[in-house]
Amino acid sequence: MTVSDNVGVVGGQATVEINGISNTIKLTGSGSKLTATVGPFTQTGSFIVQGISVIDAAGNRSAVWSTPIVGSVVC
Repeated sequence: MTVSDNVGVVGGQATVEINGISNTIKLTGSGSKLTATVGPFTQTGSFIVQGISVIDAAGNRSAVWSTPIVGSVVC
């Protein structure tokens, strides 16, 4: 995920649903790139990443990006 902010992005969070089970993951990084690992997957299924928000270096949280990212996994 690439984001921009005038004081720099330092982190964030997203809700991930894997095969119907939801969990919150932490996004880490600096500058304009945040990353997180989803997995490992032990069975075939699908995932949805939704409710993404980021935090800038001044402590401000963005509005929630509500467009889900949908994918599938084949093991």
